[in-house]
Amino acid sequence: MIHYIGTFTTYPDKRNYNFAPSGVSKMDYIISTLSTMSNESCIYVPHISRNKALKYYPAFTEDYNGVKVLYERTFGVPNLFLKIIAVLFSYYNLIKYILKVGKDDIVLLYHSKSFSKIIRFLRNIKKFKLIIEVEEIYSAVYNKSLKEINREIKSISNADGYIYVNEIMNDIFSFNKPYALAYGDYRITSEFINKKNINNKVKLIYAGVISSPGSDVYSAIKVIEYLPENYYLEIAGYGSKENINTLMETIKDNKKVKYVNNLWGQEYEDFLSDSNFGFAIRDITISQYYSFPSKVMIYLTHGIIPICSPLKCLTESRVAKSVIFVESNNFEDIAKQILDTDRFKDIDINKNISDLDDEFKAKFNQLIEIVSKKQ
Repeated sequence: MIHYIGTFTTYPDKRNYNFAPSGVSKMDYIISTLSTMSNESCIYVPHISRNKALKYYPAFTEDYNGVKVLYERTFGVPNLFLKIIAVLFSYYNLIKYILKVGKDDIVLLYHSKSFSKIIRFLRNIKKFKLIIEVEEIYSAVYNKSLKEINREIKSISNADGYIYVNEIMNDIFSFNKPYALAYGDYRITSEFINKKNINNKVKLIYAGVISSPGSDVYSAIKVIEYLPENYYLEIAGYGSKENINTLMETIKDNKKVKYVNNLWGQEYEDFLSDSNFGFAIRDITISQYYSFPSKVMIYLTHGIIPICSPLKCLTESRVAKSVIFVESNNFEDIAKQILDTDRFKDIDINKNISDLDDEFKAKFNQLIEIVSKKQ
């Protein structure tokens, strides 16, 4: 049996879990792959609620695309003391669950700061088989020291196999263990079509975290100033109340920019469906070796051309030819690159992603077989 552990939820999220939408999307894709395999699978969700009201949520299971999902019991956390209790309670529940795992079972762990240490500890007690899904090295993403980055890498080195989010990780880690590779969710939601509507409007989007002025969402706002009047920007994302208010104040008189809130489910699909370009511009840091911008695959699978910084994880990926890489920090130069998109006409993005999907499924099946046979 495969036990897939991570922060997963379905829409609407009635328990208000503390999750990143990109993480849920990637888990959803892995679950869809598990549903096609002969192995019995269970998704285990041990995370806590962000609800401020003190309310108990009992454990419950649901069938999701043919796979059982077990949502662990938890409760709302109106204050810091109860939040600490809720976190400890989630650790207790996870330990209790793992101690029931059979020695021939496989634990597929979505790498997180919350539960990785516990899983490593429990593996010394229960000799289950372990595959770690590495979406990012958090020490690198949060610009920690090289010593801390290497410590985190070492902490995941004892797994039997891995799912990596980019090609670079396998070379850097040098674990010499079997692995499968998935940049993101490869499921294409619709056939690629001409996105321009009848009044010749060109929609650019930014989807993701709304940070403080100077961050990537503000770069998108600056670029739109240098594009023709029929080009406009819509922003969908989440962030602190302060950062959202600052954004709203910044764009209040800008007729070419609109904030459409934090979208989920069908609303998010509708937001993506008529978009032409998507921004994924960010500072180039050491994290380029230890992550992959999740929004890039979301854009590509919706027929949207990503506008990206030349991060190594992207430039050395197999979707690089489908991306606009902005080499300049000059917003006018970026706008000119957006206007020059003829080179994408002969690129079959649909087939490229379908090939990546087929390859991942084959490699993932192979990974499960190899780890299953390990003594």
